[in-house]
Amino acid sequence: MEKKPPLMEIEDARLVICDRLKPRPPVSVALSHSLGRVIARPLHAPFDFPAFDQSAMDGYALASLHPGPHPLLEESSPPNGGPDLPSGARRVATGFPLPNWACCVVPQENCGIVAGAVTVDQGFSLKNELHIRRRGGAFATGTEVLPIGTVVTPGVIGLAASCGCAELSVHQAVDSLHVVTGAELITPPTAPRVGKVYDSNGPMMAALLLERRISSAQVRTGDDADLLRRTLEDFTGELILISGGSGPGQQDHTAAALTASGYEIHISGVRSRPGKPLIFATRGDQAAFGLPGNPLSQWVCFQVFVQTALDRWNGLPLAGFVLADGEEGWRPQGDGRPTWTPAKVHHTNGRTTVRPIPWQHSGDLLPLAGANALLFGAPDPITQKINTLLL
Repeated sequence: MEKKPPLMEIEDARLVICDRLKPRPPVSVALSHSLGRVIARPLHAPFDFPAFDQSAMDGYALASLHPGPHPLLEESSPPNGGPDLPSGARRVATGFPLPNWACCVVPQENCGIVAGAVTVDQGFSLKNELHIRRRGGAFATGTEVLPIGTVVTPGVIGLAASCGCAELSVHQAVDSLHVVTGAELITPPTAPRVGKVYDSNGPMMAALLLERRISSAQVRTGDDADLLRRTLEDFTGELILISGGSGPGQQDHTAAALTASGYEIHISGVRSRPGKPLIFATRGDQAAFGLPGNPLSQWVCFQVFVQTALDRWNGLPLAGFVLADGEEGWRPQGDGRPTWTPAKVHHTNGRTTVRPIPWQHSGDLLPLAGANALLFGAPDPITQKINTLLL
């Protein structure tokens, strides 16, 4: 009998995935299509921001720090008339350019106007540079405002737009295919019946990929080994995910189909609970994951191992753990393998705490409804800190 290779340790498996893949090349995409992508080339400010001295308030720009009265100047008066107008004032709005003689801006609600002059309310504290945004105060020309590895959020899009960008340089997108195996699976509106189960992996995996803005298609092969092989042979994208069939059973065809279609298998089982039957293989620049069929196990493998591949393609570092405050007295059940536990993270009073969501078995979907983190192992018995992977 052929001896099975030992299970790979979790961190070793993640390093193997990183070693076998390389960052995707940069492409330029329209700002409106860049959400969720990762910056591949840094963005440097093309000009100072603000581009001119501007007011931070609706109010009055003053030429000196005394309460007045300050003669109210017309907007058409010379902007360099400060020395001749030591007590001048000009009406300004938020974001408007300031005359070069302005030393502060007083909000309009703190001023009164009598006979064409502005007087500052008694008790209002006048300070030099009050409510003034100086040119280049946020960042100067040439400043790196978006470094490589920045994930594009709505705020990033706003910043890029303020720099006059119509496009951003991001890592090339990944095309994926999700192959659902298993003849026992049914989908709504098919009525439930003995021996059949509703497919949860298909919708869950589609949502995980959509959440990451990854283009994906889905194919169902049942237990047809030849159809699985042909599907793998014909695939031209970057990422293929196979739900089920990664174990040693008679209906588990993933490993054989990968090998027959030209993939090289690098990982064939990890010392992880759940997630033991994980397979990782490559064919050139393509990556394939054989994922355990049980949904909780598949979800964990996606978050830990598939996400590692996605991060590597996007030029991001290997995601590490944060130390959070665990639940005192809690310990995961296990069989000696390092155990993952879905959890809910709470941020209160400057502390990050996690509440474990116990699971019954690797097909248990109930914990996933509220999970936004994965706990690794057990809390430190003294500090109660626990390694936490934020999702």
